[in-house]
Amino acid sequence: WVASDGLTVIDFDSSRLADPALDVGYFLADWQFRHLAWRQARLEKMRESFLAGYAPGAPKERLTRARLYEAVELVKCAVRRVQVFEHDWASRTAGLVERAQVVINDLERILGLPVRICRRGHPLRASVSLTRVQSRRAGT
Repeated sequence: WVASDGLTVIDFDSSRLADPALDVGYFLADWQFRHLAWRQARLEKMRESFLAGYAPGAPKERLTRARLYEAVELVKCAVRRVQVFEHDWASRTAGLVERAQVVINDLERILGLPVRICRRGHPLRASVSLTRVQSRRAGT
């Protein structure tokens, strides 16, 4: 519906009562999943542009919760949407988990908590080990 104060869209396929920050976090995670090859700086610029247009004047608490949902959704994408039979599944999975860690680090800074820095590439080594195990099971 179009009204004088803006546009309202209802997605009846998956409508439910939920925190509005969930939609924002889901969108940001989905965008990163679809543009995994983009560098972090480009993704941050996209995020800032999206929030400037979609959520101007949104409460700071909602945007903080959106970051948490974004991190959760990035991990869900790694688990549910990356197909194991794809040749680059290990690097895609590691990339999504690393992006989730970047979001968590950002949240820790926002909340004034000590930021835990993970060694870069650590998730990839775990994925590569899993690949070797699966290859051995398959007899290759």
